[in-house]
Amino acid sequence: MFVKELTLKNFKSFKSASLNFNQGFNCIVGPNGSGKSNTIDSLLFAFGENSLRSMRVKKISDLIFQSSGIAEVSLVLEDAEKGKHEIRRAVRRDGKVKYMLDGKRAKKYVVTEFLAQNALSTQNIIKQGEVQRIVEMNPRDRRTLIDVVANVSEYEQKKNEAFRELETVQERLREANAILSEREGYLKALEKEKDDAQKYISLKKQLDEFRASLLLVDIKVMSREFESALAAMLDSQNKADAARKSIVELEQSIAEKHEAKEGIHALIMQRSEGKQLILEREVQELHTSIEKAKTLIEEKKAQLQKSESRTHELKLELMRAGDEVSGATSRMKEGHEEVAAVQKIYDEEKAKYDRVLKDSDSFSQQFHDARTAFEKANGDMQSCKDELNALQAQVSVSRETARMKQDELERLKAGDFVDYSGKKEELAQRRKLAQKEFKDAEASGDELFKEEKRLNEEIRSWEQTLLRAKEKIYDLSNRLKHGREFEVSRSLQAVLEMQSKDKGIYGTLEQLCSYDPKYAVPVQVAMGPRANYVVVDSFRTASKTVEFLKQNRLGRVSFIPLDKIHGHKPNAEDDELRKKGGSNALGFLIDFVEYDEKYARAFQYAFGSTVLMKALAPAEPLVGKIRFVTMDGDIAESSGLLTGGNASERINVLKVKAELDEWDKKAKSAEESRKAVLNEMEDLREKMSGVRKSKAEAELRLKAIEIEAAHVENEEKRDSEKQSNISSAIARLRKEVKELDAKCADGDEQRTALIKRLSELNIFALEQKEKIDFEKEKNYGISLKEKEKRLGELKIRLSELQNQLASLQTQHSVYEKQFNSLRSQQETAEKEDVLARNAIEEADALIKENTRAIREKQAELKTVTGALKDLYEQRESLEKHIAKLGNQKGDLQFKRERFEREYNEFNVNKVRIETNLANSKAEYAEYEGIEIPNADALSQEVKPELMARARSAEEQITSLGAVNLRAVEEYGTRSQEFAVQKQRVKQLFEEREAVISMINEIEGKKINTFMQTFDFVNENFKRLFSQVFRGNGSLFLENKTNPFEGGLTIEANLEGKEVKYLELMSGGEKSLIALMFIFAIQSHSPFSIYILDEADAALDHENSRKLAQLLKELSKNSQFLVVSHNQNVYRDADTLVGVAMTKDGSKLVQVKLNK
Repeated sequence: MFVKELTLKNFKSFKSASLNFNQGFNCIVGPNGSGKSNTIDSLLFAFGENSLRSMRVKKISDLIFQSSGIAEVSLVLEDAEKGKHEIRRAVRRDGKVKYMLDGKRAKKYVVTEFLAQNALSTQNIIKQGEVQRIVEMNPRDRRTLIDVVANVSEYEQKKNEAFRELETVQERLREANAILSEREGYLKALEKEKDDAQKYISLKKQLDEFRASLLLVDIKVMSREFESALAAMLDSQNKADAARKSIVELEQSIAEKHEAKEGIHALIMQRSEGKQLILEREVQELHTSIEKAKTLIEEKKAQLQKSESRTHELKLELMRAGDEVSGATSRMKEGHEEVAAVQKIYDEEKAKYDRVLKDSDSFSQQFHDARTAFEKANGDMQSCKDELNALQAQVSVSRETARMKQDELERLKAGDFVDYSGKKEELAQRRKLAQKEFKDAEASGDELFKEEKRLNEEIRSWEQTLLRAKEKIYDLSNRLKHGREFEVSRSLQAVLEMQSKDKGIYGTLEQLCSYDPKYAVPVQVAMGPRANYVVVDSFRTASKTVEFLKQNRLGRVSFIPLDKIHGHKPNAEDDELRKKGGSNALGFLIDFVEYDEKYARAFQYAFGSTVLMKALAPAEPLVGKIRFVTMDGDIAESSGLLTGGNASERINVLKVKAELDEWDKKAKSAEESRKAVLNEMEDLREKMSGVRKSKAEAELRLKAIEIEAAHVENEEKRDSEKQSNISSAIARLRKEVKELDAKCADGDEQRTALIKRLSELNIFALEQKEKIDFEKEKNYGISLKEKEKRLGELKIRLSELQNQLASLQTQHSVYEKQFNSLRSQQETAEKEDVLARNAIEEADALIKENTRAIREKQAELKTVTGALKDLYEQRESLEKHIAKLGNQKGDLQFKRERFEREYNEFNVNKVRIETNLANSKAEYAEYEGIEIPNADALSQEVKPELMARARSAEEQITSLGAVNLRAVEEYGTRSQEFAVQKQRVKQLFEEREAVISMINEIEGKKINTFMQTFDFVNENFKRLFSQVFRGNGSLFLENKTNPFEGGLTIEANLEGKEVKYLELMSGGEKSLIALMFIFAIQSHSPFSIYILDEADAALDHENSRKLAQLLKELSKNSQFLVVSHNQNVYRDADTLVGVAMTKDGSKLVQVKLNK
């Protein structure tokens, strides 16, 4: 394809011109300033050149002829196969451009593609000065021309892409290695925790087995002890009940014997005189003394059995008691003195009163008779009262005996020795209650178990949070170590430290936002240095902080005052531009960042209408129109400035520190929450222990109730056997009750007579007293009465003082006894035993002495009243029988007390064992599910060994300290993650090696392609050189091994001359050889059109001739359009075009020389 026609309209110096070019060598000539180079500029214009400098103008309007409004260039291209094609380009003074292709309006890129398809572009033109530029090029720059021809840039681009890929892989490998190192370090730290946890679990399992075994041994032993204690307690209870029953029977027999004895005694009283009564009373007193002695003996025996050491604080008590004794002594002395004083007054008054009464001259015989009768009546009244009292006592005894016998009769009638139905009902109620308690304990245990499960889940959750926090802290700490290069300045650090004091300082832009990590690179690149700008509430806060920085010489910081800053919010026009980016435009970058709405103006300032693009190349339509950033971190400003290359996410130290602090708080919070839940778990386990204990106690109560129920059944069975043949006993009791009722009736009659007699005596005494009082009043008036009243008052006062004194004496005695008692408590228990035994011996001696005295009194009674011998013998026999029964009763009472004491002791022991057993069972319940080896064979003998092993396990567990039980599971998870990460590092390493291999391969292909191109261009250069010069010329590489490390020079070996390099040749030779070098390069990808603009300017006559011959030869295969004013060049042209400047602009004259 070649240029057929060129039409210019109002272009530069041409108002209107048209040219028809030949397919061969076309030359444009004319004087300087005629406008011949403007024809070449028109071709550049038609080919789409945008550079005004390349077209040698300063502004668009310079392309337009004089005052014309539009400049237009039309170019007709012709090809034998493709035919003709017209390209038209026009430009107005306002810069508007229009392209036409084959008569149709077209976009520039369509025209550019069309030209490129036909190997046409601005590269076809060798402009003024380019030849000289090649001559003056240094070797390296000259070599780069071969690079371009060989399309080394394609390999270089691939290599750069590979390097970017390598850098990405290396960055990923570094990150993966860092993560691997972090995880390896964390795994090593976790490994010890895992080993400790595994050891703890093993030891805990052993310890639980040992403890459960020990508890099982204790439960077995205590269960046997509990059953034995319960059986012994019930046995003691049975014996005590039997003793009580026998005592009741003996008391009935004694009562019967006493009744018989009282009957005989009554007969003796009737038949005997006063002496017998006195002897009888003495015998009775002796018997009473014997009974008291026996009682004393029983008490002392009990004292000996119950002797216990005194535990009071005797010193303080003795001091207090001593003070009380001293006080009581002092008060008693005062009381004695007061009693003596009142007694003295009373005696004096009584003597005066008696002297008055003894004065017989003052009273009549009737007064003395009345006084004697009054005194005798008082004596008879006292005797009658004594007799009435004795009778009333006898009747009361008879009535009580009758009532007891009646009760016994009623009981026998009902056949009810012991009512077991109540006991059974009580046991049933107790059983029901114990069963309910057992079920309630089970239900409570289930609820607490659910709560324990919930708390365990909560503990696991907090432990996972804690582990995650620790891992995050470890990771962030390592990131901080690797991010020291991004440490904030001292000034920024100082401002941020002011945040706590000044609430108007909010933090840096990057601190106040968050974003998805995959957008980190574009966000950070777009923010740039603004990331560390500090956002404040107002200009005042900013200026105040700036002043602080100045005063402390802390450096400079940029501030974003929210009340003054002006940001740009994306508008409709921005959105239209974004849409032009198509699918490559992901959206406005600000929409990919999260922040508090109150900071919106700051982020609008930072990001504005910046668009986020996927890649750089497809974003070309937006360059210079709107700011955008790519995912790789390339950024184009709205001015058209492009910044790109490799970019990776930088570590924001402030953000990482803040995140580290946040995770540290989370870790502490998780630890505190975990401890709180553990404390709650401890409380819950105490409750569970209490519930287990309640359950075990209820279970033991049920067992005790069953044993007791069996015992009641046995007792009821035994009693039922005794409830037979009681009719004779009932008849006897009826007779005895009837006799006692008759005796009580007789006693009531005697009592009535005595009361009547006492009433009569009382009336008689009152009558005599009236006579006495009458004569007293007659002789002495009221003076005697006043004396009597005075004596009565003194007597009352004396009685009160004596009572007070007696009370003081008693109190003194009590205090003294207390003092002595406290002091005696300091003596040993052995001394108390000796005293008790002495008392027993004295009581025994008294019993013997009194028994001997009774025999003597009874013998005396026999001698005094032989007629009553039979009655006395009967009474003596009854008394012996009563004494025997009394002894039996005493023995039974002693046994009963012993049985009751044993029952109490067994009961206390049972309760103790029951409590311990319940505690052990409750504790054993905690180890439910633990398998105990040879559980059935465990015995008391293995307990010491189990205790020693448990103690050893406890010591080992204690030595471990705090153990993280989640570490085992966590270690497994982290080990898998570590293995995966290790495999990832391996894969990335292999990827890196593959990329390096690919880079080496690309480099090899690049060198190979370069050398092939170089060899081809060199051969063409040699051919062209031989056509122009006699001799040899070639291209020479400074570094043949690695050509890209060196440059390219040109050497020439002319006939008869030494070898020269381009730099050493003459100016004409340099220019001609440089043109040959250009033609040799272009021969690698031959163009159909070559355009030269005064490329021959530096050639002399000879070299111009040689150039003309070369162009003539080359024009056989390509069209040459040459601008020249060298006659030696244009005389060989096929078509000659002359250019002349006229007043109407440049004019063209065309001559076809080849015709």
